[in-house]
Amino acid sequence: MLSLLTGARTEELRDIRWEHVVAYDSARKSWRPVTEAGWDHGQFAIYVWRSVRQSGDTKTVKSRTR
Repeated sequence: MLSLLTGARTEELRDIRWEHVVAYDSARKSWRPVTEAGWDHGQFAIYVWRSVRQSGDTKTVKSRTR
């Protein structure tokens, strides 16, 4: 569901944890994990990993359009 709502790929979301979800704390002018900042903020983001395979390709053979 998170992949559908955010557009992030499943490889990027594989090991996501709550500390990777951050909220912008305007009082501190910084991004903080929602586990510390809470949900009473206007901007949120998710830290994700790059999804580049060892071969350097982003698609598998099966996922390519023919």
